[in-house]
Amino acid sequence: MAELSDDLVDRIEARADESGTDDLIELFGDLPPETDREWELALTRLIEVAPDRKEDLRKVFESDDFGQSDPETVRFAAFFAYCTFLRRRGNISEFGRVLEKHAEFDDHPMYPHLQGLQAKQLRTGESYERAIEYARRAQSRVGPDHAGVNHAYVTAIVQALEEDKEEFLETPREQLLEEAEEIMDQLITEPVYPKFKVTLGRLRALQGRYDDAIRQINEGIDLEDDSKDSYVLRVNSYRNHESRVYLDKYVDEIQRRQDQLKGDVDDALEAVETAQEESKDQIKKLQGQTLQFLGFFATLLAVIISTVTITLEFSILPATALIVVLIGGLLIAFGGFTVMLPVDRALRKGSALFLMGLFTAGLGFAVAASIAGVV
Repeated sequence: MAELSDDLVDRIEARADESGTDDLIELFGDLPPETDREWELALTRLIEVAPDRKEDLRKVFESDDFGQSDPETVRFAAFFAYCTFLRRRGNISEFGRVLEKHAEFDDHPMYPHLQGLQAKQLRTGESYERAIEYARRAQSRVGPDHAGVNHAYVTAIVQALEEDKEEFLETPREQLLEEAEEIMDQLITEPVYPKFKVTLGRLRALQGRYDDAIRQINEGIDLEDDSKDSYVLRVNSYRNHESRVYLDKYVDEIQRRQDQLKGDVDDALEAVETAQEESKDQIKKLQGQTLQFLGFFATLLAVIISTVTITLEFSILPATALIVVLIGGLLIAFGGFTVMLPVDRALRKGSALFLMGLFTAGLGFAVAASIAGVV
């Protein structure tokens, strides 16, 4: 991970109490190449130690009348620092106007990096897609190893997915997460920037790895330099990300338990429905058996009463014939009744009773006819 030399840090911090543009022009002319990570770190450090020199920066990039062999390099360095000041102060609208007004810097490798940072702050689905595209353009210009550009690319992805803007992104979610994972593996090296740790934590949360996400964010907070004026603001921002991870974790846990409960309820309902169907079958069988018993006892009672009555009214042989005919008729009636009952093999049972009734009735008629002298 790139770090500024002590000499360059001293030179930058010496500009905090200066005024005018000469010292800034001299500093910008001696910076590393624009595509180096040190170039971005140096300009960011300048904004941190000399925030009151905003107007001096503007004067530098709005003019090219200074004695430098490469005034365009100096102007863009001042422009980048000025835009960084606007971004850190949250003046995104002015940031966007300045970028549009000075599109003459479009050929510079780090210009699309600024465009991506500005687009990301607009927080719309379309702006996140633009931020990702600008970051890719910057990567193609500065190379694959620029930590600042790579981190901006990852944060654009993470923020878009955190805010549920996936539908506006042309690249599928899983592919974006894989690319972000690969980049963060490169960025988390020694020394580690606190904000890189926090970004890794946010990425882990999007992957559903909440405990690791919380750990990464807290490691980032521990790494933050508490001597900087921005310490409190940074830590508060990190804590907000941590709170979001906790919220997502609890929401996912609730959803998981709801899904599990829904599955259990569905299983229970299915079991109840099965039990109800089985109960209905059992009730039908019981009803059939009950009706059969009632029919049997009704038939038996009718036979007994009829037998007693016939025995009292007729002599033995005629009474016997009438009783046999009566029993046959009752069996025929009971057989027809059985066919209509909700019982197993009702037709078979009813037919058997019907035939038995016919046979018995026929036998009775035969006995009666014999007695009467017909046969």
